[in-house]
Amino acid sequence: MQIISFHYYLCDFLYPFQATPPVYNVTNIDTPIALFYGSDDVLATPPDVKLLIPQLKNLVYQHEIETYGHLDFVFGFDAVDYVYKDILKLLEEWAK
Repeated sequence: MQIISFHYYLCDFLYPFQATPPVYNVTNIDTPIALFYGSDDVLATPPDVKLLIPQLKNLVYQHEIETYGHLDFVFGFDAVDYVYKDILKLLEEWAK
């Protein structure tokens, strides 16, 4: 319930007088995208991510992390092993 309340507050703050934020056409993104997502994420749910993936025309990497929730990508004790090392490899690869 608190998440929903915060969501509506944030939408109202960022997009006043609108019930929801405007739709963004992700097919317009030309930048290479690396997508990390968790199977236990309640904000970016796996079904939503599955709908997103085919729309990303420049998806260069995707990795689903079992048991990861939304905040685990930042605060997870094992994020170094499951997320950060891969990000550093990708940055090195794409910097060339």
